[in-house]
Amino acid sequence: MADPFSTAPATRLYRTGDLARYLLDGNLEFLGRYPFVNGIATDTLPTSLGDCSYVVSLVKEMET
Repeated sequence: MADPFSTAPATRLYRTGDLARYLLDGNLEFLGRYPFVNGIATDTLPTSLGDCSYVVSLVKEMET
């Protein structure tokens, strides 16, 4: 999704599953990580299993 916090063009915001909250002093407190349903992380980037199976289906040498 487009990053609503940035004025730079074409910046993106990604859903990581990190949970945080703003403290009264303006800092963020890390609360943990929300587990993705049907998701995995590759190179620290969250990816859905549906996305993975779609890409694998594009490889003709792969058998299902």
